[in-house]
Amino acid sequence: MIKSRIKIGKATNSTIIGVQTGPTLDEVQRAVRQEFTDLLTLRDPPDFTAPSKLASALYYCEAADRGALGFAVNNSGFIVHPAVLGALKQVRHLASGVTYSPEAISSGNLLAAIRVSAHSVGLVPAYRPQPEFTETLFTFDEHGEECPLSVVAIGLVGRIESKSESLIIRDGFAARFTPPRSLIGGPVLNEAREVMGVAVGSTKLGFLVVQPWAEIQSCIILNVETMARSSSDS
Repeated sequence: MIKSRIKIGKATNSTIIGVQTGPTLDEVQRAVRQEFTDLLTLRDPPDFTAPSKLASALYYCEAADRGALGFAVNNSGFIVHPAVLGALKQVRHLASGVTYSPEAISSGNLLAAIRVSAHSVGLVPAYRPQPEFTETLFTFDEHGEECPLSVVAIGLVGRIESKSESLIIRDGFAARFTPPRSLIGGPVLNEAREVMGVAVGSTKLGFLVVQPWAEIQSCIILNVETMARSSSDS
């Protein structure tokens, strides 16, 4: 809560005694920039002392000097993780502690896909580009506990500074959580335990920026290849 005091030169029959001025717009913007950190990488594996029921879908993806939280998207060992990691050394299943050698599949500028030779528990996408303002979302904190989120902005465009480059988030959304909880990135889910997006960056003030996971149009392609019919097919 920000306390304020209003300074006035003269007042009649008033109990107002003064105002403490708040920060300027420039000061607020500067503070947000200073507090804003990306959630794409982790220095150490998350400590899931209180494992979530969804922990079976989560993996610690480890590169040479850092790691990140990845999650399975099907039941056949297909996992996505932040692309900023580059080549991975190993992948550790958070629920069991079992490690795997990853096989690189594809990579974009935000997420990369790998495969491990094991059964996995895939998280289901919500197939919605934006959440509702009235719904409660959640993600995970450093202890593996679910952290509730309230939606505060949709259709967001923002710039996230990662360790290697600036990422532009388009059509993202923002949510609020109660600080001082420390988030670890990874999936952002709705109450139906469907993936609404990927946590990209947060502030110590309790704001989270999310990149939506996928629209149904980009997840399900109904077109098939066609070819001209020959006269004998008529």
